Amino acid sequence: MARSAKLGALLLAVLLAHGLALEWLASQWQMSHTMQTMVAPMLTRQLLPETPAPPPEPAPAPAIQTAAAPGPLQAAAALPAAEAPTPAASSPQAAASTPAAPDPQVTASEPAASEPAVPAAPTPTIALAAAATGPADTPTSAPTSSPTLTTPAIAIDTPAARTIDAWPPDTRLSYRVSGHFRGPIQGSAWVEWLHTEDHRYQVRLEVDIGLVSVGMASQGLVTAQGLFPKAYEEITRALMRRRVRSVKLDDRNITLQDGASVPRPASVQDTASQFVELTHRFATGKSKLQAGESVSFSLARPGGVDVWTYDISEAQTLDTPFLGALTVHQLQPRKIDKPRGDIQAEIWFASSLAYLPARIRITQGEDSHLDLVIERIEQK
Repeated sequence: MARSAKLGALLLAVLLAHGLALEWLASQWQMSHTMQTMVAPMLTRQLLPETPAPPPEPAPAPAIQTAAAPGPLQAAAALPAAEAPTPAASSPQAAASTPAAPDPQVTASEPAASEPAVPAAPTPTIALAAAATGPADTPTSAPTSSPTLTTPAIAIDTPAARTIDAWPPDTRLSYRVSGHFRGPIQGSAWVEWLHTEDHRYQVRLEVDIGLVSVGMASQGLVTAQGLFPKAYEEITRALMRRRVRSVKLDDRNITLQDGASVPRPASVQDTASQFVELTHRFATGKSKLQAGESVSFSLARPGGVDVWTYDISEAQTLDTPFLGALTVHQLQPRKIDKPRGDIQAEIWFASSLAYLPARIRITQGEDSHLDLVIERIEQK
């Protein structure tokens, strides 16, 4: 009798363990409806500190036209290629005025005044799938729940189009984590940036502190005006539990975690995409990484959308374990009128590391914080 009771208890314990394991595996393999799988490439080199070249002055915005429906991506819509001059040879009068032989004293780099200029070839245009939308007062098609990662048509030889190619190559930043949460904590973290040939992107942030890990992921489009997020997720794992909070961003609206829909502000970012967006702004001169400057944009999080403004501090020195002493500027967020919690994020950017974030500090209240300090940077 006692033996049967022990066997029954053992069987119950085994079944319970299997049930918990299956539940955990199901939660880990659960696929999101808002995110699409992007395969990370092989990273073959490490980025080391170097003296940065000054960022270029931002070029004036070119005239913009679009054949698709107008909307927030209108600034990244089709840009007309520059008109090429009509070849002189097509004019009989011009052909008659061309000398039979060039003056031997005229060099190739200095053509004779009477020699007609060689016409420039027309600028080619690459056509990418349109993903245009409209402002609140412009009728557009109804938004869909599943994001469509497509890119508007962009002329290839314009300042705006060339800005697309100025984004960092595929990059993985590894950090050493320290901090305090009910006692000292240690761990590791990484930020990964992927950029495809069809101008889709993915940014992932993972923080692992033992039994607890926190992940953030953003996907969307790379446009001439900046990142255009389409989906954002936060994933928290603790023991056997997994919690997912998400934001869906279509062309006109943002759907929050509770299902509420709010209008999409121009140039909106999310918690993960902001790191790469800021890097690109500083590297291209769109924003200046220097004391006294500030940078602002709307930030979409699962609980709502707010305008965030970062003030840039004086230059300071950051000691890192493997990259040595770095000169960095701290971005300090201003207080929000109606904060959605007590979480704050400060970011330190290093111009010698291609303006990538060298330190990230996340604070919750007075007694809990995570400090991420750069260890190494790998690139494609």
